[in-house]
Amino acid sequence: MDSIVIRLETNGLNAFLNDDKTVSLYPSDSETAVFHMSAPYMYDTAGAVCHEIDVSLARVEDEYLISYTPDREWLEDESRVYPVVIDPTVSTSTDTSNIDDTYVHPGDYAGQHYGETSFKVGNYQGKLNRAFLRFLHYPLEVDENNIIEAWLTLKMVSGTTTANPISILEVYSAWQPGTITWNSHLNMSRKYIGHTSPVGTSHYSFWVNDLYLNAINGQNTGFMFCYLDEGINDWNQLYSGNYNGGSVPGLLRPSITITYKASSSASVGFSTNTKLTGGVRGRRYYVGMTAEDFASDIQYAINGWSQDNTISFSRTSVSTQSVMDIYFMERSPSMDQARAYTLYFNTSKQEVPNNSEGDPLYDWYYCQIWINKSAAEVLVPNTSTSRATIAHEMGHVFGLDENNDNPYSIMCQYGHGRLTNNVQDCDRNGVKRIYGL
Repeated sequence: MDSIVIRLETNGLNAFLNDDKTVSLYPSDSETAVFHMSAPYMYDTAGAVCHEIDVSLARVEDEYLISYTPDREWLEDESRVYPVVIDPTVSTSTDTSNIDDTYVHPGDYAGQHYGETSFKVGNYQGKLNRAFLRFLHYPLEVDENNIIEAWLTLKMVSGTTTANPISILEVYSAWQPGTITWNSHLNMSRKYIGHTSPVGTSHYSFWVNDLYLNAINGQNTGFMFCYLDEGINDWNQLYSGNYNGGSVPGLLRPSITITYKASSSASVGFSTNTKLTGGVRGRRYYVGMTAEDFASDIQYAINGWSQDNTISFSRTSVSTQSVMDIYFMERSPSMDQARAYTLYFNTSKQEVPNNSEGDPLYDWYYCQIWINKSAAEVLVPNTSTSRATIAHEMGHVFGLDENNDNPYSIMCQYGHGRLTNNVQDCDRNGVKRIYGL
């Protein structure tokens, strides 16, 4: 594995990579971040943890691609117990404009506690208090199957803390912090989800996986908090979204943190809609004498495509047994600028004609990869550029087209800003999709 790439659809937000490997997303008209993506870490099945992951960020039209490149030495250590999980996290903004909250009690009036820097739950001065909270913008939508955990954290006001558990309820009725009252909340639709005790005297943490997914899908309107046992004479005070104190602004306000598995979610829809007859497993390739200096680069590229049992190609010394021949030579002045190119042939050993997009019109029986001896930049054997170029051309043999929208795909052309020299999961997934593997 070289890198893992995730695609961010930011809905107009601007993403910035910070020096500490975190990523912040800002509206175009604000200097306040709406979301924060924490620096990633990885852990294996035995519980060993590593934070040595390089992070890069690239904008592709209206989206962003974040690449996580884990430390290979740590991954290949003989003590590693697989599988290994990479966990980036994303949190809601703690800016006051992103949080609505208030609390209600018998005898209150509309807006009485809206805007206060804390809210109460439990019995306070003879009145039962319940709190309401919601985030106006939730963390970026992540595939439900990739979410590991989602936690809502409420920080406790010093001096008012007790060890009594607090319940969380999912709310379905519409409400506004400036108009909700004790009487109006009694008729609201809500459901008990669970309860938790405080972590020491600092905060409450609620596991909210399903509530988070419901929130981003518009299936709830926020959360309600109350004492698990509302019959006891006790209360707790928690910092609201309006609190501005503390050594770090926003640190004590409510927040949700999502931990998820990064996946190579880049597009796999970059095929030519045609393919190699007979598939990509149990096949052979031939290296011409002129390309023998590139033999190790060719094998390296084959190994990259072979991961996850995507393809299986073995070398043959008999060209008639091969479906992929590789040569280093000159062919056509029109191709002088290309480092390499791929030719497709039918069973009659005639070139398969191309369509207007330059893609083959129908399936091919075998291919030839020509490393261009007269290119503007001739490839040098045993270099990363040589290995990347050969791997790119092999992708064409397997049926993949250019993938210039994703600089982290080996099928992105070098001139379009390719940022990887190795075959990625998205590339292998593209081949699997073509052949139904």
